[in-house]
Amino acid sequence: MRISTEMKTEKYLQQGHKIGEFVVSRFLASGGFSQAYVVESSNYPKPLAIKIERKTKENLLGKESKMLLSIPESIFFPKIYEIGSSKSFTFSVMELFGPSLSKFVDKINRGNSIYSLMFLAGEMFEAIHTLHESGYIHNDVCNQNFVLRPDKIHPVCLIDFGISFPYMIEGKHISRSMNKEFIGTPRYASVNALKGMTVSRRDDLISWVYCVIDLMTGNLPWSGKTDLKVLQKMKEKTSVKKLCKRCPHVLGDVADIIFGLGFDEKPPYEQIKNKIDSAMKEMKSQVFVWERFPADKWKEISVIPMEF
Repeated sequence: MRISTEMKTEKYLQQGHKIGEFVVSRFLASGGFSQAYVVESSNYPKPLAIKIERKTKENLLGKESKMLLSIPESIFFPKIYEIGSSKSFTFSVMELFGPSLSKFVDKINRGNSIYSLMFLAGEMFEAIHTLHESGYIHNDVCNQNFVLRPDKIHPVCLIDFGISFPYMIEGKHISRSMNKEFIGTPRYASVNALKGMTVSRRDDLISWVYCVIDLMTGNLPWSGKTDLKVLQKMKEKTSVKKLCKRCPHVLGDVADIIFGLGFDEKPPYEQIKNKIDSAMKEMKSQVFVWERFPADKWKEISVIPMEF
């Protein structure tokens, strides 16, 4: 579920508000089920993020925190430092990141950055693969849920796990069912999800394909459409090969594999990653665009210093 810096509701916290040892320094973003703020503490050398959610029966933030604490730590997921609750709220203190990929690519020349974007695509894929290996479906893979951090080796992190769920129960893959209420980001959702089907690993990866096409081209044919039925029909009528036409050839090859997967079929992660790595080796190596991105531009889109 996307977090937007456009406030639609009243802020839960104000600057200077204290939650335990953490002091709110600024508002960060608001989303479908929570608000995020930058906080500071004398016990931590760097600012952190705190997510706040009003107590509800859904308890999505609690589910997210529980999931992240139950799976192996990974460079691809945010680190949780503290969780807690008050009378009205639940909260989670976690690692603070730079801008989303969506926000970052809007500031660069995509045509001159294909090498960098292919690398990001590979990192995004590895983040999803790592989550799947931990037993979970993300269920909202979108470019707003991938964020940058100042790390030369792994600059991408996957966030927002409020609607994630396990796909294996007692050693068996979950069953397919229909008439599910759609949740997620329609722009990147698979046709299966839009139809109300139970989603699986393939659907996370289909969303990844749409994300990468959007990163590289800045557009999807259904951009701006919000009606789920209209989106479903447009996606059904649009061939993935046509979508990948303006992208490196390898993306079309990989998309064919992903779109051909069965509901409970394990994706061939290594085969796909090897194809991406091989395509990268065939390209002319370049300095990554984020490593030469001007400092003043970073300040416009990032709440943390982005020094690679």
